[in-house]
This record gives sequence, C-alpha cells and structure tokens, in this order.
Amino acid sequence: YYLNKYELSRVCKRLVLLAGTAGFVVIFSGTLLDTLKTGLPNEDYINTTNMYIYFMAASVFIIVKDISGSATCNRFKKCIITVSQSTFTIYLVHQFYNIVLARLGLSITTFSPFVSFPLIVVLDFVLSFFTYLVFKKIPLLKKLVWFKYMLTYQVVYDIIYL
Repeated sequence: YYLNKYELSRVCKRLVLLAGTAGFVVIFSGTLLDTLKTGLPNEDYINTTNMYIYFMAASVFIIVKDISGSATCNRFKKCIITVSQSTFTIYLVHQFYNIVLARLGLSITTFSPFVSFPLIVVLDFVLSFFTYLVFKKIPLLKKLVWFKYMLTYQVVYDIIYL
C-alpha cells in the first residue's frame, strides 16, 4: 500500500532495489549451495517468512511501477494488467503444478540447479497462467476470477495510470 500511494525518494528507491538484489543473491546462492551440499531441495530460503522475499517483492513492485509510469506502450500496460489480474489464480494453483512437476520427476536436483530452478519457475508460471485463462472461460469460475479482478484492478490502475 505504502509503495503504491507514496512516491519514494531516489535514495529510498535505490536502497529498496539494492535490498531486493541482495535478497535475490542470498536466496539463489543459499538455495543452490544448500541443495548441492545436501543433494536435496532446500526451501528454507524461499520460505514466505524470509525477509529477502519481501525485499524482492518490493523491488519488483517499484520497478514495474516506474516502468509502467513512464512507458507509453499500451501493449506493455495491458500485459501488466493481465498478469496482475491472474496473480490470485496463479497463487492458488501454483503448488498443484509444483506437485505435478515433482511427480513427473522434475525437481531442483533433476539437472543442475542453474537449469532446474528457472525451468521449474517458468513451467509453473506458464501452467498456472494457462489455468487462469481456462478459468476465465468457465462461467462459474469466471465470476470468481471477475471478483478478484475487480479487487485488483483499482490498485493496478492506480499504479499504471496515476
């Protein structure tokens, strides 16, 4: 809410972006090193109670807000709005696809973590986003998606057009 409603100074923005970058480095390297050390996937660094996740989320929010505020490309703005509308559905179904991918034998240790981790993230996002598109076509589920859309639309609209 704060990042959306108030404009941060350049110094504050840089500090948040630096914290987000540091968060990414800590999460990626910590997960990689612990996974290589134990041979098992380690999700300690990706846990939602980890402060680095919040730093990364704030950084992404600021980057998207700045890009969309200065972008004149309507296609980019539509893409941001579409992705933001799909986040609730993606949040609800992504763990299902994580389980499906794991049962199919695709885990962070299947290949090098440098390959497995981005591959799993991209597949999970694409499958979850596709689920959102399918849900929009089913009448009963469309109402639920539409309700969430109405809740998020105002926030996204404020970010992009104000």
